Amino acid sequence: MTTPHDSWAEVYDRVYEESFGNFYNDLTAKTLSVIDELAFPGCDILDLGAGTGRLAIPLSQSGFQVTAVDASIGMLDVLKRKDKDNLITTQQGLVQELNLNTKFSFIACVFSVFCYLTNENDLRRSARAIASHLSDGGKSLIDCTARVSFQGMNYQSEDLIRTVIVEEENPEEGLFRYNETVQISSPDGVKEYKDEFLIKYWDYRFVLDVFAEEGLSMELDLQDHFIGSGAHYFLLSN
Repeated sequence: MTTPHDSWAEVYDRVYEESFGNFYNDLTAKTLSVIDELAFPGCDILDLGAGTGRLAIPLSQSGFQVTAVDASIGMLDVLKRKDKDNLITTQQGLVQELNLNTKFSFIACVFSVFCYLTNENDLRRSARAIASHLSDGGKSLIDCTARVSFQGMNYQSEDLIRTVIVEEENPEEGLFRYNETVQISSPDGVKEYKDEFLIKYWDYRFVLDVFAEEGLSMELDLQDHFIGSGAHYFLLSN
């Protein structure tokens, strides 16, 4: 199964860190700080949509017991190479199909993961999966991405060109087609990577209602911690 970012997992970190600059690193640092503050020291954390380990690696290095799940096997391969001490448990799979037969004290599902859920059924299945993997008294950090976060993503340097086009697919359903092209120049020539998939913008109030139906209610509205992030962050608990 080909998933978003599979085709260019090897260069994903470089492209995002360079094209987003301080914004990327600052948002990562803020998210890590919030998790460090809200999670019990050294507890077990499930990182959904873990990618190349943006959260999982520093969390594991801080003493948390981390399980990282991502749809892209390519992204997880990069994560595992970066996890030099083999501290992280990895699992390839979709959030809505999650079935790990274990529970976690803290679950993170951030950085636009819900945008990849393009229908209500998948959103509800994902909420049910998160609720079923959360220990009694557990907490979950989620975010809901605003449309503005996918604007102004084009970037160009001497050896890297990133072009992002987000087009309306079905505006009534909030569906958009995301097209991304990355070109990287080297002495051997230019290598091009392409990505195309559907995304959906969810109203955060609807998302909270869906989670409430699964027994997870909002404990904290963390928007003040993430001003300018392009997303609305919440802490949920059961």
